[in-house]
Amino acid sequence: MKKISLAKKIAACAAAICMAFGVFGSGAPEIIPSLGIDAGAEYVIAEGTIGSLSWIIGNLGTLQISGTGAMEDYADSADSPFYSGEYAELVERVILKPGITSIGDYAFYGLQNLETVTIPNTVTRIGNDAFAYCTALESITVPEGVRYIGSAAFSSTGLRSLTVPDSVEEIAQYAVTACENLSDVFLPAGLERIGKGAFAYNDALGDVWYDGSKSEWDELFRQYDLYFKQDIDDYLFLKESVMIHYDYSESGDDTDPGSVTYITGGGISASVTDAAPSGTFTVYIDIPECEHDADTVSFRATFDPTVFEVVSWYSNEVTDSRYVGNIISGSMVNSGSGFFSLSATNAKHSIDLGSSIRLTATMKVRSTASAGSHSIDITRSSISYVADGGQENIELWDPDNKHVSINVTAGRISGTVTGYGDNEGTVTVRLLDKNRTVLDTVYTTDGSYVFNNVQSGQNYIISVSMPRCVPGQFSVAASASSTVRNLTLRRYGDVNGDGYVDSKDAVQILLYDVGKPSLIRGEDGIVDEYLLSVAKVCGNSTLTAKDATQILRYAANLPSVFDLMD
Repeated sequence: MKKISLAKKIAACAAAICMAFGVFGSGAPEIIPSLGIDAGAEYVIAEGTIGSLSWIIGNLGTLQISGTGAMEDYADSADSPFYSGEYAELVERVILKPGITSIGDYAFYGLQNLETVTIPNTVTRIGNDAFAYCTALESITVPEGVRYIGSAAFSSTGLRSLTVPDSVEEIAQYAVTACENLSDVFLPAGLERIGKGAFAYNDALGDVWYDGSKSEWDELFRQYDLYFKQDIDDYLFLKESVMIHYDYSESGDDTDPGSVTYITGGGISASVTDAAPSGTFTVYIDIPECEHDADTVSFRATFDPTVFEVVSWYSNEVTDSRYVGNIISGSMVNSGSGFFSLSATNAKHSIDLGSSIRLTATMKVRSTASAGSHSIDITRSSISYVADGGQENIELWDPDNKHVSINVTAGRISGTVTGYGDNEGTVTVRLLDKNRTVLDTVYTTDGSYVFNNVQSGQNYIISVSMPRCVPGQFSVAASASSTVRNLTLRRYGDVNGDGYVDSKDAVQILLYDVGKPSLIRGEDGIVDEYLLSVAKVCGNSTLTAKDATQILRYAANLPSVFDLMD
């Protein structure tokens, strides 16, 4: 049997009773089953099947697909039930459950409000045009297990970067094209095939990072009878400014190309400002002075994505004012993958490394970070230039300071949630910032919760839901060390909080209804929004004497809206 959300049960029951009493004529609210995922107050508004798989869409924009086997391939976007359906503009999240083995052709084509996608590691294939024209999709994690990425699978999306896992064997033609924000692509050494124009028309693309050596990269394209760099770039539709980075250190490919030089203690160093609890800080990368000019300066840094996230980049400082405004920085940022890269080129002429250059990235301590010392590591750094005779030279620098340490200090909010006596089940506690963005979520069966690494002096919102109780949101100000906030939820109708629903609660509602001071609206005229929600047992937008009537009927063991409550 499908479960029905409490709010909908109340509304439906209230409507039925009020109709029976002649309160209003017809048109009882539709009873909608609750969504079977953790989505707050989300409930199902549409459902169906695609082959052996089933799908549901929630009112808050979650599309969940479950079952075992492959999704159907569609010949065109119009055949997809999601693009062609009436809910195409609603979908913001796609959750594919474990057991699904393939994402079909055109499966999520054109879902322009789609922002997040969860793909299980049971998926081995991402079909043609699967996410094409999902313009709000800025990041996606392709899991290990995927072996094939189809033609135009991510074309015209909002992706800023793409990391292809080691399991992928083939990237089809035009797979990642016309993504105007895409700046970096990371490819595994085990790739066997890359289709024509796989990364075409990505105007912001500056770097392709390949985990194999240059000889392995060249070998990859010999199957297409391509033997020269320009031919390979033309095959992939890469702009001349796009730089391919190879991993020479792992392959021992010291002479491929012969102009690659390894420098130990080359002078590149990293430093960092102090980080406040859950605050921002700046990582500085100082490029040393050199005897020659450079065409591109780049580096890659890694970090623990549960500790840090990147806030901004694209910032360069040079001591020579001639180059201010001429140095262009492009960056790949993917905090979920725990790395970022910066590269600098000069729009007018080569970079004069006789003047020091400083690249910067602003980062933030995440709320999930544990207190203590954490590091950001520079794993790759290089300077490329073209010498006399047109030979491209690459210097791989071993930085003087590979690691920068950040000492994370943190405040903490903790407490216990209590409620109606027989509320068995999982309690969900969420920490939100002032913009109501969810920062962290705790699921607890005993009611206790802890949020670490909160910023002292900041105001937060704690959102709580538990079985048989009215969900609530409570404000809390974080102190410098530990803040304790114990929370109590009430069942519907228990206005005075004594654990019973009876005439005393009805009196409070009637006082409110006639404008008299009550527990709901105090002497100062301020309304307690949570108690107002507790009192609205009929599920209507306003609190009236009808709600008091339902409480009195319940107290007298007469049929009421409470009969359908869990």
